Parts: sequence; structure tokens; C-alpha cells
Amino acid sequence: MRPNTDPFTSKLFNSWLWLVIGLVFATVLVGGLTRLYEAGLSMVDWRPIGGILPPITGTDWQREFLRYQAYPQYQKVMQGISLAQFKWLFFWEWFHRIMGRIVGLVALLGAIVFGIRRWWSASVVFFCVVMQGIVGWLMVQTGLVNMPSVSPYALMIHLSLATVLLLLCVGLLARSWAPLFCLSRMRYALWGLCGMIAVQIMLGAIVAGLDAGIGYNTFPLMNGQWLPIQEPHPYVMQWIHRFFGGLIAIASILVLTQAKGSSSALKRICLGICVVVGIQIALGIMTLVYLVPTHLASLHQLVGLVLIALVFSSAIRLKLV
Repeated sequence: MRPNTDPFTSKLFNSWLWLVIGLVFATVLVGGLTRLYEAGLSMVDWRPIGGILPPITGTDWQREFLRYQAYPQYQKVMQGISLAQFKWLFFWEWFHRIMGRIVGLVALLGAIVFGIRRWWSASVVFFCVVMQGIVGWLMVQTGLVNMPSVSPYALMIHLSLATVLLLLCVGLLARSWAPLFCLSRMRYALWGLCGMIAVQIMLGAIVAGLDAGIGYNTFPLMNGQWLPIQEPHPYVMQWIHRFFGGLIAIASILVLTQAKGSSSALKRICLGICVVVGIQIALGIMTLVYLVPTHLASLHQLVGLVLIALVFSSAIRLKLV
């Protein structure tokens, strides 16, 4: 993917990847806040070019507010909110879309600059960004018909694509880092853990989309039950998310035990993975027990991305002894 080995170009490419990674984290953070504030449906159309500026005049704001009132979220959830409250909702969705445009612009510039040098991986990054934007709008569409919220499964796809974009950039960077020497069993263990974390991120998105974090806000039991079989679908998903978190904790410890015979650098990374898993589980429990406060829920989402990036980059660097 890098036919030109010019050191300056390689350094520039890596810097560009770091910039995209930082922007992806920032955009996911803003997107998470947009969801938590229930602001994702406040902009009812998609204008990739014309929608850069928000409404300016009072008349513009009134017109936008009236358009919002014609859709299910206002009629079923937000009815009676003031114009000032609408402006707050609108800001977060507008800001999220602006962040998406910035990521797209940076990715496009990279695709052009590095495409000239036949580094096609930059074009793949840009393609992923474009697909993410399209999926984001299709997700919004699911909440503009009959439901007053977006489909949790569309939300899952949207976050999954953001994760794929992040891992693509991290993987391209990791190929230039020092290898991590290990025995063959370590390769299976680390890639298996990476797959489990990917599934858990998808489960978390579904739980968030279903608002399943509100209800059964006790731990470890769910209001005195280990398995709430009689409960509706959202709380079953919460249980699955909890259960899978426990499996990941066990798997991370097993990965650490499999590091015997590996390089000291890999052993330290495996220990770091266990620490991050512990932090993530603690954040998840606190998010649940304290009824999904915005700051904890946002941090829980970001640490999940940090965790999968750490595991994925380590797996990419593995080399058998």
C-alpha cells in the first residue's frame, strides 16, 4: 500500500493518519453527546454543501423549528419545547455534521495527495468516511417516518463503521511500528479478544439505541435477578451486554496468561489491556448505576474505542518467534 518509501512522505502519511484518528474520536464524542441529548433528529434534511451554516435570523430559526414540528420526535417526545431548547438540540446535530464534514475534507485531501503517489490506502480511508456519512443520514431517516427515534440497529451500523475507520487508520500506522514477538497461541488469543470487543461495541450501540440503560440500574443483579427472562427486549439486551463484558474480562486475563514466552513489550501491553478492560467495566457499571449520566456514558464509549484500537494495533504487530 506504500510503494513510495520516501521518508518525508511516510512521515507525512503517518501524521495524516494521526489527524484522522483524532478527528474520528472527536466526532464519535460529539455524536454520542448528540444521541444522549436526543438531538439527532433536530435537523430534518441533509444538505452536504448548503447545510454548513446554521439558521442566522429569527425568521430562519422559526422556519426550521416549524419543519421540526412536523416530524414524530416533536409530536411524540418533544412537544411543547421552546425555540431556545430547539436551538440547543439543533446545535449538537449541526456540530456533529460539521465534524463529519471536517473528517471528510481531511480524508479527501489525503486521498488526493497520497493518491498521486499511488498510496491507495488513503483512498480507502476516504471511501470509508463517505460511506459513514451516507449511513449517518440513512440512520436519521429511520427516525423521520413513524418512530420518534432512530433505529438502534442503524445506530449500531453507524458506530461500527466509525470503528472500522478508526481501526483502518490504526492498522496502517501499526505496520510501521516495531514487531511484537510471540508464540502462535498468542496470535489466536489476541485476535479473538479483538473480535469479542468488536461485538461488545455493537451490543453497546444497540443498548444505547434502545435506551436500555434506563431501567434495572443495579449491579451485579438486575433488581434481584440474575437473568430477567420475563422482561421485554431492551432489558434482555442490557443483560447480554453485561454478560459479554464479563466474558471480555475473563478473556483479557487469559490473554495475559498466554503472554508467557512473548517479548517483554507484548507482556506489558497485555497487562495494559487488562487495566483498560477493568477501567471500561468500572465505567459501564457507574454509567448504569447512576442512570446514564452524560459524562460517564460518553467516556464509556470513548474508552471502548481506545480498548479495541489498543488490542487491534497489538495484533497487527505480532510476529512469531
